[in-house]
Amino acid sequence: MTFMSTLPVRKVNGVGRVFERELEACDIRTCGDIFPQRGLLRPLFGDKACSFLLHCYCGIGRTVICPAEEYERKSVGTESTFRDLSGAEKLREKLRQTAEELEKDLVKTHFAGKVLVLKIKLHTYEVYTRQRNLGRLVQGKDELYTLALPLLQALEAEFPGLKLRLMGLRVTGLVSMKNRKEMAVDMQKWLTSSSSSTPQPPPPSPQKRKQTVDNDGGEWEVWPEEEFERAQQAEEEEGMQLTQELSDELEAAEAEAAAAAVAATNSEREPVSESWQCPICATPQPADDTLFNQHVDFCLSKGAIRSAVKESSASSTLPPLAPPPQTANAHPKKKQKLAFARVQKR
Repeated sequence: MTFMSTLPVRKVNGVGRVFERELEACDIRTCGDIFPQRGLLRPLFGDKACSFLLHCYCGIGRTVICPAEEYERKSVGTESTFRDLSGAEKLREKLRQTAEELEKDLVKTHFAGKVLVLKIKLHTYEVYTRQRNLGRLVQGKDELYTLALPLLQALEAEFPGLKLRLMGLRVTGLVSMKNRKEMAVDMQKWLTSSSSSTPQPPPPSPQKRKQTVDNDGGEWEVWPEEEFERAQQAEEEEGMQLTQELSDELEAAEAEAAAAAVAATNSEREPVSESWQCPICATPQPADDTLFNQHVDFCLSKGAIRSAVKESSASSTLPPLAPPPQTANAHPKKKQKLAFARVQKR
């Protein structure tokens, strides 16, 4: 506690320049100043930062220390920083050197991986990573270089004139090759001993070994290869399930949209039950301009004919007019037309 009380907060792993200035604004410059100002930590920085700072005040670290045999390694990788490097040949040569270094680390740690990751840093200090799932175990430098080369080519196409200052390769999805070698040695011993007169049973399989140790009450680590295959299978099943759910939702949305479009089309096609009333005969007529105009014209012409007939019948009681001299010898039909014309003029 005495050592932590005088330790500047900037010395704590996880406290950067920005966080340091924020803590200085709260009068926190050393770890000993954290506890007196503990009431400000949670409202200003949240639960996680508050817990982290209080652990720092008490001298409690976040690192979990365990034996190397019990540590589950997630990846094996290597990277190097250099001066600005450009050009296809130079970049490929650097990639090959990186693959050789990664092979040495994989052989040393007795691991092989199924996922390859390429990491680069541009001359502008921008960091990019590209990865690919290999579907098989890879450990050799030639395979690593061959499989990483398409990733580098894709980056060259994405960033014309690619200029790097860092390159690294990392392998994840690790499988221990040490267990495989032990199984091969056991099998070789069994084959050698089978040539002798006394027959011996074959070495137990990994599953049987695991069951035997479990029955004895000890703890046995799950085989990395089996664990990885199970995790990959579960991930694939989850992805297929999500894809199926998304396709079902899309089909349902398309069906609803199609039904709405059909309903809108049917509503447009339905005949309009609206009607217009004729101002002459007061009868309802279809709400159509052409038909309504034809009906109105018919009603008007019918009334004109009736009024003409009435006027003609009234004029029949008057004394007959003498025909003009130029029409005395006219045709009877022409006489009728002239008489009808005179009636209309009256």
